[in-house]
Amino acid sequence: MNVSRSYRLSWDRFLSETTPDDRSLIRELLCNATTYFVEHNRAVFLEQFGIVSPHTQTKHASVIKKNSSYSCQEKYLTLQFEKCLDLVGFYRAKHRNIVETPELAKYLYAKLPIEKQIEWDERRLCSYIRTILRGVRDEIVIEGVSAQLGSLGTFYSLHNRQGADLRDWYAGSDIFLVPSYSNPIEAEKPKRFPRPVLKNPWEPFEALYGKHSAQYTVHVKKELARLGYDTSEFEQEVKPELRNFKVRVYLDESTNTLLSISNGLRFLSSYVEDRAITGNEIIFQQAAPTESPSTPQHQPHLFTLAWLLIMGRPSKLLRTGMTLSTERPLLETSGCKVFGVFVTPFTPIQSVQKTKDMNFKYMNLVGITPEESHLAERSSPAHLFELLRFRKYDQVTRPGRPAVTHRTGFSGASHNTHQAA
Repeated sequence: MNVSRSYRLSWDRFLSETTPDDRSLIRELLCNATTYFVEHNRAVFLEQFGIVSPHTQTKHASVIKKNSSYSCQEKYLTLQFEKCLDLVGFYRAKHRNIVETPELAKYLYAKLPIEKQIEWDERRLCSYIRTILRGVRDEIVIEGVSAQLGSLGTFYSLHNRQGADLRDWYAGSDIFLVPSYSNPIEAEKPKRFPRPVLKNPWEPFEALYGKHSAQYTVHVKKELARLGYDTSEFEQEVKPELRNFKVRVYLDESTNTLLSISNGLRFLSSYVEDRAITGNEIIFQQAAPTESPSTPQHQPHLFTLAWLLIMGRPSKLLRTGMTLSTERPLLETSGCKVFGVFVTPFTPIQSVQKTKDMNFKYMNLVGITPEESHLAERSSPAHLFELLRFRKYDQVTRPGRPAVTHRTGFSGASHNTHQAA
């Protein structure tokens, strides 16, 4: 069968020829076809959009059972994406035997219900695939995010509105895929280790970085008043043992980073009934001043913001994406552009830690700009988190950095301009 590349549809005609169920089916089968070919070690050209190719990723997996910790290395097959408008010789040489639209259409046709096989042919499927992919491409450069091909993952873009038209916007965009597809292909036998019992949340950092450079107490009521909160009923509402906690500061000389770690926030969750008692301790990482990196940094107001976030949750546990904004710069440094805090996982240690008094999990607090706070509110915290992680802004606060949304546009709350159609 001769499948012509020239047969294309307008979006309006595509909507008139197909039902919402039809379009959902085509998207689902397109995702299935892509993962099928990837599992057979073949890259897939999503026409006029990009290339999805196989990528092997090694992950560390761990589980805790009573007083033991089990860990192992696991290999996963996942996806990687690169922008590609036209399949020129460079990409054909890089991805031998790449799958193109006619082959995708042939795969889809074989998976269709017989009623649709009667109604459509491979040529028409080619046109539908191209129209859907054009919709994904346009959505990603207009909205900054697209989840139309959700079985593959979510596409995000930065610098997505530079130029005169959509083609220019696409050309200037940084587009990346956060894959949802992850297929385990190899695992080693889990190894058992005794689960350590920490004296306090500072112990691992004392072992890594030596003696702390500073220690201070966060007096929550005092800091709340400084932040402009009403503290008239503070004593009636907050138990005495939850009103103050300590923070130590460590210097990581290898990265010139100051790490401030709390000790005491975990007890905020000790009064929550009907669940295993686990709390949070907060880590705030800041690029150390170049002129005097060992100078202790006291940031009690930051940890008070974390206290507020925890107290605002019924579970008294933090989750990734929680945000709290302030009306003043977060840090008292020249040119500070961050005015709020955003909760992220603490990447180096993500498992629950054990102490004699209470289990806890480290969470990271990172400074964000007003524009980023607005994005989290208007779009979603997950959207902001992936952009921060892509730019490597999700761990260490750099107060003078530009917003991750610099030279980037977003249209609003809807992420699925064409998905809903």
